Amino acid sequence: LEAEVRAGRSLNGAHLSRADLSRAALIGADLSLADLSDAHLSRAALRGADLSGADLTGAFLSEANLSKADLSGADLTGAILSEANLRGANLSGADLSGADLSLANLYGANLHGAILSGAYLSDAKIDGAIPVTRNTPFAVNDLTQTVASSLVLRRCVDSGNALLDDLLIRWSPTFPDRTATFRQVL
Repeated sequence: LEAEVRAGRSLNGAHLSRADLSRAALIGADLSLADLSDAHLSRAALRGADLSGADLTGAFLSEANLSKADLSGADLTGAILSEANLRGANLSGADLSGADLSLANLYGANLHGAILSGAYLSDAKIDGAIPVTRNTPFAVNDLTQTVASSLVLRRCVDSGNALLDDLLIRWSPTFPDRTATFRQVL
């Protein structure tokens, strides 16, 4: 595969699902629209590669060098990009839902329109990244019920129908802690 890239051959649309490309030197490779789902690309050199529109769902890209790579419109759902170098990469319109970007270097990366719903960004370096916009979706998953129920409780307390010190079992007889109050669980 590396010889194909060195010879300047395009791997556009290639089917490389579940391939082991760990430590592969694919610098500047044309992998646009390629199927790399569940592929192992840990420590691969993909600097400047064209991965636009590629399917990288569940791919393992830990410590891969993707600096200045074009990942626009790529599907990286659930991909592992921990400690990956994405400095200056184009991630515009990419789906990074549930991706692990912990400790990744995103300095100067273009995240315009990227979907980061449920993405794990712990200790990721995002200085200088082109910011997400107000339309970039983020998951609120478990917060939705918490916020909605807090607003309902507030309305009940304000109208005098409930007190913060009411026992929860008054409102939910199957609640496991028979002595818990609204105030305690908030």
